[in-house]
Amino acid sequence: MKKLILLLVSAILLLSFTAGCGVGAGGDSYRDNSAQPQQNIENEPVPTAAEPIDAFALYTSMNSAFEDTTSMQAVLNMQMEMETQGETMTVSMSMGMQQIIRSETDIDMAMDMNVDMGEQGQTDMAIFYRDGWLYMDLMGMQIKTAVPIEDLDDYANTDMFAMIEFAKDAIIDTNVAREGRNTRLEFSLRGEALSETLNRMAGNLLGDTLDSFGASVSYGDVTVSALIDPDELPIEIIMVFSVEIELNGEVSSARYNITIGDLAFNTLTEIDFPSDLDSYMEVEM
Repeated sequence: MKKLILLLVSAILLLSFTAGCGVGAGGDSYRDNSAQPQQNIENEPVPTAAEPIDAFALYTSMNSAFEDTTSMQAVLNMQMEMETQGETMTVSMSMGMQQIIRSETDIDMAMDMNVDMGEQGQTDMAIFYRDGWLYMDLMGMQIKTAVPIEDLDDYANTDMFAMIEFAKDAIIDTNVAREGRNTRLEFSLRGEALSETLNRMAGNLLGDTLDSFGASVSYGDVTVSALIDPDELPIEIIMVFSVEIELNGEVSSARYNITIGDLAFNTLTEIDFPSDLDSYMEVEM
């Protein structure tokens, strides 16, 4: 039971990276930025009152700029507190991310992470992708497998470089404020409005639907704080949200606090891959 709860929580943790790296807009959502006036945060006054439409437009503009980037690097730090079966567990994770997109068929990617589960121990893992090969180093076990770029999503969680879609009315409690030359955008997303998308993503990561595990998952409101530079690219993103999982009549809860910082775009031209990738053991997956 506890292992399955951890598995479910881990899946939700992985998909939360997606929301952390940027959230797109779906439905009635101003996804097409050409249909609305663009706010020049360098020259135009920033609204001081809560104005959901303006805040939403600003965040949509940030996502549009994000999607047009050719490289990204960032550091993610996460703390998760989970209560299950009368016990409390704290999990901490740190992860470095790098990605270069030269074209649709030429992408380099590197991720390295450390997960500290307290008494359960620590885990180190690294994933690399270049020239059609996926490399994985899990606590010293080094393997590689040939993966065409179009199949990469089947092997690695590249959703973290993608976007979660949501409609305009999912946004609540917005606030926009100036911080020097940058802009601080704060808002909350209604968890119930994201539940369908998040449950589907969690199921994809687990290899089956959450229903197949007999699990019911509900999401609390997601609080987001994004610091945006004058080019409408994020400098830092902070997310806080909670999850409640019911499995076989037992309820577990988890609270996440995620910070994605050291964000840099369009400056990385090469990834410093390990020199021994060729010696990784080739396997078929």
